[in-house]
Amino acid sequence: MVALLYTLLSFIRDEIEEKEKEEYYQLMHKFNRLNFRTNNGSTLLHLAVVPNTFPNEYYIERNCKFPSLSAVQVLIECGGIDVNALDFNRNTPLHLLAIHSCGVLNDETLTTIKLIVKKLNEGGCHWDCINSAGKTAIECTSSGFIQKFIANQMTLNLKCIAAKIVKKSKINYYQSLSKTLCDFTELH
Repeated sequence: MVALLYTLLSFIRDEIEEKEKEEYYQLMHKFNRLNFRTNNGSTLLHLAVVPNTFPNEYYIERNCKFPSLSAVQVLIECGGIDVNALDFNRNTPLHLLAIHSCGVLNDETLTTIKLIVKKLNEGGCHWDCINSAGKTAIECTSSGFIQKFIANQMTLNLKCIAAKIVKKSKINYYQSLSKTLCDFTELH
C-alpha cells in the first residue's frame, strides 16, 4: 500500500496532460472504492496523514514526506474514499493526524497539518467520531496549537448532535433504527 501511495505522489509531481489526469483519477476512484486496508485496517488516507509511514525502499523514503497534503488532496478529489474510515482501533485519518501531531513541529509541518485538516473537513469528516478509547480527534492530541486549530474548524450538524445524545443516553436504538442509522450512531 505504501508503494501505491508513493506512485500516487510520483504521479502528482509529474506534469501530465488533462486526459491522462482524468484517466488516473478514474483509476484511483475505482481503487479507493475497493477499500483496501493494511494489516491494522488503515486505508491509503490513513497512511497519507501519518508521519511515520515509511516504505521499505530507500529511494521512496527519500522522495516521500508524510503527512502528505498532495496525497490527501488527490485521494479526496478522486472520490470513492471514506474520510471517516475507521482502522482497527476505530481511528479515522483525522484521529491519526491529531495523535501524530504531538511532537516538535516546524512551520512547514504545521502548515501541512492545517491544510490537511481543512481538506478532510471539505471531504466531510466527522469531528465527533470516537475511537476505541472513546476519544474524538481533538482529544487525541496534546498539542495546544492543533487543539485550537481543530476547534476553530469544527462544525457539528444536527445529525451528529442527535447521534451523540442517543449514544450517551444508552438508548437501545438497534431495533428502532435502520442499519445505516445504527452505523452512523456508532461513529459517535
